[in-house]
Order: sequence, then structure tokens, then C-alpha cells
Amino acid sequence: MTERAGRLVLKALDQAGGLEALKTAHEAVSAHHGNNYLPLLDQHYRSHRSAVFTLVESIDLESTNAERSVLDAEQRAKALAKEAEARTARRALLAEVPSGAVSVAEVFERRGHDLVGRTRVVQVLRAVPGHGPARVAALMAISGVAEKQRVGALNEQQRERLLRA
Repeated sequence: MTERAGRLVLKALDQAGGLEALKTAHEAVSAHHGNNYLPLLDQHYRSHRSAVFTLVESIDLESTNAERSVLDAEQRAKALAKEAEARTARRALLAEVPSGAVSVAEVFERRGHDLVGRTRVVQVLRAVPGHGPARVAALMAISGVAEKQRVGALNEQQRERLLRA
């Protein structure tokens, strides 16, 4: 009887992919510890990820208890999507500078626009053809602009000095 049970277990194990597959499945289930459900869901919902995110964006989730991990994950996903949109829009704006569609002066004039105001001055100046890192660093030092300063934080004198240089 024990031999038959052992053969059945080995047969079932072989049909399931062997010991390595069992070990991988065990690690996925063990990763569940600490409310990490992703390894269990990923294999089933990976192809439907965009649909799941669209669904989550269209409904308002509310926690029915003190556990907020799902709501925090939703907020994080929405923030990441918003940041990705901003990066894409910023990249499009900076691509217009070397083509001549937009000048540096026009970018500085749009400083009140949220996207432009949060763009670093270094990024705008480096988008100008012929302005490499050394030249941009020199321009910013002469103009009294900090390395990490954003377009929205430039004062009138700094804008004028940058445009004259």
C-alpha cells in the first residue's frame, strides 16, 4: 500500500513538473507572507494588467477595515502614471527646442505652466544644439543659477542673464 501511494505521489509530482516546479510554487506561496500577493496573482493576470488598472482607475476604492495596503498601492500606481505622463510631456517640450519650434525664451515665458515650471533649467539649456554639459554649467554659473534650479524658480535677472549669454 505504501509503495502504491509513493508511486502515485511521484507520478503526480512528475505530471506537475517535478521537484523544481514544486519548489518554485512553494517560493511563490511563501512570498505571500507580509501581504505580498503579487507572486500569486502575476501569473494569472499579467496579460490583463492594463484592464485591471483601467478598472481600478474608474472606481473609488474604500477600505472596510484598518488595512490600507490596497488603497496605498492604488494611490502609488496613480502617482506613477501621472509622473510618467509628465515625463512624456516634458520630453516632448524639450524635443521642440533643438528643432527650433520653441526657443529658450518662449520656454522661460511659459514658467507659470506647471509642467514648464517644474522643468530643470539644465534640461532646457542642454536641449539647445551646441550646448553641452560644460557650456551649460558655465552659463549657469555666470548667471547665478543653481544646478538643480527649476524654470519656475528663476527670477527676472537670472532669466535675462541666461538669454543674453
